[in-house]
Amino acid sequence: PAIPALVTLARQDGGAGNPPNCDGYATAYLWEQVWQRDAWLDLLGSFVHVEAAEAGGQTLFPRFHQWHAVTTLLEQTRVTGPGTNRLVQHSAGSGKSNTIAWSAHALSRLHGPDDAPIFDKVVVITDRKVLDRQLQDTVAGLEHTPGTIVRIDENSAQLKAALEGHAARVIITTLQK
Repeated sequence: PAIPALVTLARQDGGAGNPPNCDGYATAYLWEQVWQRDAWLDLLGSFVHVEAAEAGGQTLFPRFHQWHAVTTLLEQTRVTGPGTNRLVQHSAGSGKSNTIAWSAHALSRLHGPDDAPIFDKVVVITDRKVLDRQLQDTVAGLEHTPGTIVRIDENSAQLKAALEGHAARVIITTLQK
C-alpha cells in the first residue's frame, strides 16, 4: 500500500522559506502554534535537552520542521492508532537523527484514551552501520529513564531478547540483524 506523506519540508513550487499565508504573516505559525501554551510546555518538557558535558554540553532545541514532524506524527497516531504507515520527508543536514530520536521517545510514551500505552516497543531500524551508531548515540542521549533504550550492537539474539523483554521501550538496530 502507498505510504501517505506526513510532513513535506519543501514547498510544492520548489521555493525555499515559509509558504504564503493568505490569512496573515508567513511567520504566524510561531505565535499560533509554537507559542500556544500547551505546545510551549510540551516543547520545553519533551524536546529541549541539555547534552552531558562529555557530549559537548550543548542545548538541543528543535527547529520548527522537526517539532512539526513529531507533533503531527503523534496527533495522527492518536487518531488512527498503530499499524498505519507514515512518511516524514527530510533533506540532508536537516536534523533527521534528532527528529527520529524525539519521535521514538514520544511514541514510546504515547497513551490512548484508555490510558494504556499504544505501543509496547518502538523499534528504530537503519540500513547503514554509520547511521546506526549515530542514531544510537542520539536516541540514547535523550534517555531520561535508564534501561528504556536498548542498543542492538551484537547480534540477532540480542535483538530477540530485547523484543521479548519488558524493560526496553525503544530498540535501535540495523536491518542486517
